[in-house]
Amino acid sequence: MSIEISHETEVLLTEEARKQGVSVDALVKRFIDQHRTTGHRDELPQPGSKKAQDFVAWAKGHRQTKPLSDEAVQRTSFYPDRS
Repeated sequence: MSIEISHETEVLLTEEARKQGVSVDALVKRFIDQHRTTGHRDELPQPGSKKAQDFVAWAKGHRQTKPLSDEAVQRTSFYPDRS
């Protein structure tokens, strides 16, 4: 089986495989296995702005709550045995 990839991708795969001390085939297989295990596509590199947009969307998906009072965030609230 042959696959066509750009020269740039070939260089990146070769360099990464060399860094990890494995063959390109093993590197690709490892990535596929990890992808199957996690089922997440977001393990692929994303531009910073895409990550920021995803974070904002995730944050907006949570319900709004009231801020904690000053007393609720004092050390004594977390560690009552330490005055």
